Amino acid sequence: MDYLPIPIDTDAHANVAFYVPVTTCYKPEQFFNLPGEEIQVDILTLVEKGLPNTTDEKSACAFLQKWLFFCFLAQVLGIPVMTDDFHKSSDNSLHTLSLKELLRKWYIREQQLAISDPSRYKEQYWRTSIAIDYARRFVSKHLSLERMDRQLDTDTALLKEVLHPPHTLIPSTLTLSFAILGEIVQRERPPFQLLLRERDSFWNPKDTEETSWGYSKYTRDLLLKNNWCPTEVRRIEATSHGNVVVYYRSHMKPPQPSGNHQKCNAEACLAKSATAAPLGKEHMRCKSPKNPRYCDIPEEKLCIIIRTGKIPMVTLRFGQEQPEVEGYDLERAGDIPTFGAISHTWSQGIVDCGRDSRGGNDRRMLLCQVEFAQRTMNKLFQARHPARKQKEDIPFWIDVLCMPRSPDVRGAAINQLKRIFSKAQGVVIWDSNLRKEKKTLNMIELNMKIRASEYSRRMWTMLEAILAKEIYVQLRDGTVSLDEIITARDIARNDPEHEQYHVWEAGHPFSSAIWQLRLYVQKGKTKTNPIQLAWEAVQFQTLSRPEDETTILACILGLDVAAIEAIGTLPGQQGMDTKDLAVRRMVRFLDLLTKTPGLGVPSGIIFLPGPHLRDPNIPETKEFRWAPRSWLSKQDRSYPIFRPLTPESYIMKDGLLVQFPGLLLNYPSEPIARSMFWICVQQSMHKWYKITTDMEGEEWQAFNKAEICAKKLTRPSIILSEDSTRGKWQVGLLVRDKDDGILAGNIRWVEVLCRLWVRLETNVNVIKEQVDSFHRNDGCMIFADRLEQFQKWCVAGGYEDQ
Repeated sequence: MDYLPIPIDTDAHANVAFYVPVTTCYKPEQFFNLPGEEIQVDILTLVEKGLPNTTDEKSACAFLQKWLFFCFLAQVLGIPVMTDDFHKSSDNSLHTLSLKELLRKWYIREQQLAISDPSRYKEQYWRTSIAIDYARRFVSKHLSLERMDRQLDTDTALLKEVLHPPHTLIPSTLTLSFAILGEIVQRERPPFQLLLRERDSFWNPKDTEETSWGYSKYTRDLLLKNNWCPTEVRRIEATSHGNVVVYYRSHMKPPQPSGNHQKCNAEACLAKSATAAPLGKEHMRCKSPKNPRYCDIPEEKLCIIIRTGKIPMVTLRFGQEQPEVEGYDLERAGDIPTFGAISHTWSQGIVDCGRDSRGGNDRRMLLCQVEFAQRTMNKLFQARHPARKQKEDIPFWIDVLCMPRSPDVRGAAINQLKRIFSKAQGVVIWDSNLRKEKKTLNMIELNMKIRASEYSRRMWTMLEAILAKEIYVQLRDGTVSLDEIITARDIARNDPEHEQYHVWEAGHPFSSAIWQLRLYVQKGKTKTNPIQLAWEAVQFQTLSRPEDETTILACILGLDVAAIEAIGTLPGQQGMDTKDLAVRRMVRFLDLLTKTPGLGVPSGIIFLPGPHLRDPNIPETKEFRWAPRSWLSKQDRSYPIFRPLTPESYIMKDGLLVQFPGLLLNYPSEPIARSMFWICVQQSMHKWYKITTDMEGEEWQAFNKAEICAKKLTRPSIILSEDSTRGKWQVGLLVRDKDDGILAGNIRWVEVLCRLWVRLETNVNVIKEQVDSFHRNDGCMIFADRLEQFQKWCVAGGYEDQ
């Protein structure tokens, strides 16, 4: 893996042993024919079932390195590959420095072949596609760990090991080398050269390819060893663009304090530091830290300014000990002042100076912090506008001084956030750990530390970063702008000779989803539905107050925040339980979505994971049993919340009306033992769908017996999220009819049993096994009648809500 940059915070790459004979040549055709004598199976059986159980460690390692590294590389490049080019004799290890030149020549060779021999070029491209697909499926299925959103053991609160013998015998560094090679080859593969006169539907668009090569045991174990919480490991794996970037950051230590995460799981952090007091206020170049002085702004002044529609900002004049506050109108064109803003996370307590009589923050700030903020703003704007007066003090906004506590104006103040951060000429991020970092020329490495920070994890600060146009990060010796990081990323991305070319995505500010949402909020243009963007962006963000979730979502999507903030302040609602408050605010949020032109509730919301919104103690949730209670569900899959050709949904008293394709199942009388099974969708038995449910083991068996087989009066169905089911997994719902099952207009009225995943079965050996099983056994096969493309469904919620 030495063609990649050395991982952050270490000085050497992971060592991968050399298992194959030296001075051996491997040819392209050996990938499909399988090399050597160690494994005596055909390739389709190998891809589906993995290595035979009798395979010993030495044979397994030798065979896999031959097949998944050398033969795979030979097939992809279309030339023989010599092992000598990858052998490091000093320690008998695998080195890959020659790979960069091989990939460069491959790109040129493919372009030339497309012109000189189009027929041969197409055949080679096809074989390469199949090779990448077989290798990816084998690695992700047999040599990788499962996604963390499906492997929680609720009894022990530990992560389950999912590799099976003999694959457990294979060193994790070796399996990582296969995954990284596959990711690099798939990404660097020259685009398909199709002449303009050709319109060949045979070729799948590149953006529809499955690109996941699984999750590495090596990097996950290393992250956990370095004391990352499993919830953070889950976030890192889901937002880091594959094994290459996860490997690049796998040696990093978590920001301090981290706590002890041995009892944590992938769903919740149980470390003491997660609930302990924050770090506490930080002095910033304070002359007398033992005798600190404080600043505050009277609440009455803030409320008066906000009620007049203006935005309060502060300025600390030289020699003064209390800042001045003034209201500014940011709506009047041509009269917007030059101003900045400070963004920080309350969980670190940087500006937490004390408590008031109600137990909340007393809204005071250290004088040294205000002085430091004023100097920072003045310096930033003087650098950008050297012709301006050097001693001009730039007003700035910071929540601890400018956000009122009064409930009657808080909603209006939050509604102002979009104007504040979108029109500020500079937003400076304060994070306790980032302020210890030195400014460095390695911007991509610095960006990885920014993405690992507490600031990047919080939902409130995510909102501010999305809204801000000009962002600066405060470091120990100055500030670095987001533009500098983006420039470094683009330089690495566009230069194959750059040291960080293969990890350029590590220079992506925030997660990809948050970045896309930022572009939408600031420019108003996106190919993706904004609700889809918002859902993907907030998945791994954290909140101290669950009831704030919908406040932030409303602000992002341009809804009326005051209408949501009013829940909990109305007569009879004071002192409401935070859980009930969060539920009621989610109902109001969904109601606002339905009433907002251009938004609405997307049909694909029915596919999102639970728990769901239904609460028998809150009557208004009855119509929303199909909706998730929270959007912060830590999902790393891409859910089809919005489909451009799918009609919008309608909220009915019986459920949510949506239109999706589906399958009407003919279910066997005996329970299906495994949570993975196959459905025949063609009478000739040539076409099968592979199904895997979100339930596993005994949970699935008990559920299947009690909720499906024991209730034979209604036929179960599957709601599909896409009409065209191919080799890529798509989410679906296993549902059953409610009452007679049919409402007016051929609407199927259903309740959700569980979520499942569907893909077209393409392995001919598996299809043959299913057909043979049908021949041998009577009444054990599931087959399905296909429903129309825009079948209408009224989804009433889940069976657990009844």
